[in-house]
Amino acid sequence: MPAKRKSAKSSKASGAPTGRAKRSPVAHGIISGLKEAAAFARGEISLPVRMVNVSGPVDVRAPFLRLAGTVSRPGNLSSRKGFSRK
Repeated sequence: MPAKRKSAKSSKASGAPTGRAKRSPVAHGIISGLKEAAAFARGEISLPVRMVNVSGPVDVRAPFLRLAGTVSRPGNLSSRKGFSRK
Protein backbone atom coordinates (compact mmCIF):
# COMPACT_ATOMS: atom_id res chain seq x y z
CA MET A 1 0.00 0.00 0.00
CA PRO A 2 1.54 3.38 -0.98
CA ALA A 3 2.23 5.97 1.73
CA LYS A 4 -0.34 8.70 2.14
CA ARG A 5 0.87 12.10 0.96
CA LYS A 6 -0.04 15.37 2.61
CA SER A 7 -1.23 18.21 0.51
CA ALA A 8 0.73 21.46 0.50
CA LYS A 9 -2.09 23.21 2.34
CA SER A 10 -2.21 20.72 5.22
CA SER A 11 1.58 20.62 5.72
CA LYS A 12 1.79 24.42 6.13
CA ALA A 13 -0.99 24.53 8.68
CA SER A 14 0.82 22.24 11.10
CA GLY A 15 2.27 25.13 13.12
CA ALA A 16 5.85 23.96 12.58
CA PRO A 17 8.46 26.68 12.08
CA THR A 18 8.69 27.55 8.41
CA GLY A 19 12.21 28.86 8.40
CA ARG A 20 14.39 31.51 9.88
CA ALA A 21 12.97 34.38 11.92
CA LYS A 22 12.71 37.83 10.40
CA ARG A 23 15.78 39.95 11.12
CA SER A 24 15.57 43.30 12.84
CA PRO A 25 16.84 46.37 10.95
CA VAL A 26 19.85 46.53 13.27
CA ALA A 27 20.78 42.89 12.64
CA HIS A 28 20.33 43.40 8.90
CA GLY A 29 22.67 46.42 9.00
CA ILE A 30 25.33 44.56 10.97
CA ILE A 31 25.24 41.54 8.66
CA SER A 32 25.39 43.65 5.49
CA GLY A 33 28.30 45.65 6.96
CA LEU A 34 30.21 42.49 7.76
CA LYS A 35 29.62 41.16 4.25
CA GLU A 36 30.85 44.46 2.81
CA ALA A 37 33.97 44.37 5.02
CA ALA A 38 34.73 40.80 3.94
CA ALA A 39 34.34 41.74 0.26
CA PHE A 40 36.69 44.72 0.81
CA ALA A 41 39.27 42.49 2.51
CA ARG A 42 39.13 40.04 -0.42
CA GLY A 43 39.64 42.93 -2.86
CA GLU A 44 36.29 42.46 -4.59
CA ILE A 45 35.12 46.04 -3.95
CA SER A 46 36.83 49.35 -3.26
CA LEU A 47 35.77 51.72 -0.52
CA PRO A 48 36.97 55.20 0.47
CA VAL A 49 39.96 54.94 2.79
CA ARG A 50 41.43 57.60 5.06
CA MET A 51 45.10 57.29 5.98
CA VAL A 52 46.25 58.90 9.25
CA ASN A 53 49.86 59.44 10.26
CA VAL A 54 50.60 59.72 13.97
CA SER A 55 53.44 62.17 14.58
CA GLY A 56 55.04 60.40 17.52
CA PRO A 57 54.50 58.03 20.40
CA VAL A 58 51.25 58.56 22.28
CA ASP A 59 50.95 57.92 26.01
CA VAL A 60 47.47 56.46 26.37
CA ARG A 61 47.90 55.67 30.08
CA ALA A 62 48.43 59.28 31.19
CA PRO A 63 44.81 60.50 30.90
CA PHE A 64 43.56 57.29 32.48
CA LEU A 65 45.92 57.63 35.43
CA ARG A 66 45.08 61.31 35.80
CA LEU A 67 41.37 60.48 36.07
CA ALA A 68 41.86 57.36 38.18
CA GLY A 69 44.15 59.20 40.60
CA THR A 70 41.34 61.57 41.56
CA VAL A 71 39.40 58.79 43.25
CA SER A 72 40.41 58.82 46.91
CA ARG A 73 38.81 55.66 48.24
CA PRO A 74 40.21 52.19 48.83
CA GLY A 75 40.10 49.94 45.80
CA ASN A 76 40.15 52.85 43.36
CA LEU A 77 40.31 52.38 39.63
CA SER A 78 44.09 52.67 39.26
CA SER A 79 44.82 49.98 41.84
CA ARG A 80 42.16 47.64 40.43
CA LYS A 81 43.65 47.95 36.93
CA GLY A 82 47.20 47.39 38.17
CA PHE A 83 48.62 50.88 37.58
CA SER A 84 50.71 52.77 40.11
CA ARG A 85 49.54 56.23 41.21
CA LYS A 86 52.86 58.03 40.61
